[in-house]
Amino acid sequence: RGHHAEGRRWLDALLTATATVAGEERAPRAERARAQREGGVLAADQSDAARADTLLEESLTLYRALGDRAGEGTVLQWLGWLSVRRGDFERGLTRLEQSLALFRALDARGEIGNVLRRLGGLASEMGDYARAAACYEESQALFEQLGDRHAVGWLLSQQGRLAQDRGQYERAQALLEGSLAHARELRDKLTTGWDLSTLGNLSRIQGDYQGARGLLAESLAIMEELDDRIGRGSVIQHMGHLAVAQGDYARAAAHYATSLALYRTVEAETLIGVVTGDLGNLARLRGDLAGARARWREALAVVRRFTKNRWAAGWALANVGVLLERQGDHASAARLIGAAAATHAVFWTSIDPDEREDCEAALAAARTTLGDAAFGAAWAEGQALSVEAALTLALERLGRELPPSDR
Repeated sequence: RGHHAEGRRWLDALLTATATVAGEERAPRAERARAQREGGVLAADQSDAARADTLLEESLTLYRALGDRAGEGTVLQWLGWLSVRRGDFERGLTRLEQSLALFRALDARGEIGNVLRRLGGLASEMGDYARAAACYEESQALFEQLGDRHAVGWLLSQQGRLAQDRGQYERAQALLEGSLAHARELRDKLTTGWDLSTLGNLSRIQGDYQGARGLLAESLAIMEELDDRIGRGSVIQHMGHLAVAQGDYARAAAHYATSLALYRTVEAETLIGVVTGDLGNLARLRGDLAGARARWREALAVVRRFTKNRWAAGWALANVGVLLERQGDHASAARLIGAAAATHAVFWTSIDPDEREDCEAALAAARTTLGDAAFGAAWAEGQALSVEAALTLALERLGRELPPSDR
């Protein structure tokens, strides 16, 4: 870990050595398949998604031709994970479930555990927290049987993030601190960096701004050392949230812009949509409602392409509802926040407490203006909308002409 560039140079040489020349193989196909797989994994670690996809797809074709089911399952797992990172949850879910089926047939317990760990993360993003917990529990049991301390520690980390999404902050803190201690002991820099980032954001949510700043700074140093662009983007995005909480909107804007640029280099589409929405919220806080509407139109254009991500869809709908209420569109605010609340079972705990307060204030204002009957009807309409229909409604309402006072 931390020596990806050196490994990548070695694998580039290996790929060249095993390449096909004038229609003849320089090396057996099995060796070529393995080299392509490892090259794809390293490219993924370095956030080079395009090259990772190419190498892994080539490797998958070779493994299938060889009838190597274990190799096929491994590559499918990596392709699924790459799809999830880019926000293509449907394709990611299909690839991961194909991989799991292959490994279950082979009774490959370690690989079953790895795929379940990734499926747990995907289920969490899709708002299916019960499935996420079940995947993590089965995965942890397998790795404990196998004595894989690295994997057990990473699962503690993921379960900590799941607890945070559920609003179980004390449990999240305990799990993440346990994971962090475990990762430091094993000198696992990647898990250490992510745990510090998540703990920093959790500290910010709980009002410990000084603690958050230190944790995030330490995390960023690790992510920079590892050249993990998604990791860096995530930490810097958390720094933007911290700056917003402290009222430093200029610093927040700079952090969000940097995070957005990093996500764009790796085509992390869902993350691009979310940080664009963060910029929309920041514009609203600064009183730039026209700018907020423009940013949210950009964000929704991304989010609506990945409606399987129930967290992102619910979060976007709720924040657009808050913006519309701020502009006097009370019925649309009630509909969209109602639709957001219906996206998944624990929506209200999955968003930040500050955002939850914004939603509650917007709903109270809408009820006061509309009256109980009209508010109730608008809320019910929103609850009945599909995610796709709700996102379409949000875009349509954002496209309306602003009142002169709000321009």
